[in-house]
Amino acid sequence: MKTPKVLPKGTTQEQWDQYQEDLARHNAYYEGIMPQPHFFETEEDYNSAMSEWNMNSHCFEPNHPGYHRAK
Repeated sequence: MKTPKVLPKGTTQEQWDQYQEDLARHNAYYEGIMPQPHFFETEEDYNSAMSEWNMNSHCFEPNHPGYHRAK
């Protein structure tokens, strides 16, 4: 999620800047541990590893500022 042009009520630019840094660090980490197909014996094993990687990548993504006040 990119920083909105108008900040949502209750959030600050500093929070959005920190979120962008945290998100970039998160994405770099998960790109670095993405399963590579040549390490798996079968396509099924690779697909299973990719499914787990994808789930973890999304579940552990940092929350954007103000997420706890969502409508």
